Amino acid sequence: MKHYFLLLLLLSPLLLADDQAKQAQRLEKVIWNPVTHVLSWEVTEGHIDVHGQYEPERLVGSFFIEPQAAMMSFAGKKQEFMHQEGDHVHEIVDSLSHYLMSSTLWWQEGKSKPREAQKVDTALGEVNNASKNSTPSLDRREQQSSASPQSQSSNRPIPARGAVNPSGVQ
Repeated sequence: MKHYFLLLLLLSPLLLADDQAKQAQRLEKVIWNPVTHVLSWEVTEGHIDVHGQYEPERLVGSFFIEPQAAMMSFAGKKQEFMHQEGDHVHEIVDSLSHYLMSSTLWWQEGKSKPREAQKVDTALGEVNNASKNSTPSLDRREQQSSASPQSQSSNRPIPARGAVNPSGVQ
């Protein structure tokens, strides 16, 4: 009888394995350097706790992509991929860079009024906006149907690949 109890005690962690935390990985940080044209990111490994929250345990490492060279590297190892894929990645991160610089210039030019906090009327159960016209919108969002980037934002210049032009003069 003692042996069965000992065996049950030793095997109980295996029987309860579904109740334990599940292993997972999470993307922690992404950096695009528009000057050197290098995309990098960090991944951690951890577990999902009983409350559904991710708990990081260790850094898996930093990964790098050089789109122009069509090269990915991790832990000192490099691997090539198709140049078409590198061009595609470069276009994506350049588009994000252009959007970010355009948004920065828009912000610096003061084209937005600060958003006022929404007030909740508890008696009526309604949400009232202090000013419905104070919501900022980028010109690009308003003119999504236009095909050309120049026509989408005639008052906000889009910087050249990797360039930062805070003065707004082209």
